[in-house]
Amino acid sequence: MIRIEPGAVNGQVEAPPSKSATHRAYLLASQATGPSFVGSPLRSADNDATLLCLHRLGARTETGEPGGRFQPSTCPTPAGTTT
Repeated sequence: MIRIEPGAVNGQVEAPPSKSATHRAYLLASQATGPSFVGSPLRSADNDATLLCLHRLGARTETGEPGGRFQPSTCPTPAGTTT
């Protein structure tokens, strides 16, 4: 029989990348006023299409493994707002 006693737990867990979180991270990074890094994005056709759209709108991106770097955006923002 194995007996488990209460005690402190230490460690680190990395959540697997998700498509929706990657979309959100790309969108937020493209609007940042300073350099941004998106770590461990989920690579998929949908996310690659989002990245292509952002690039065509003026986002300056540099992708590679394991993530992507974004420079301050030239993407337009909705009227009356600022980045």
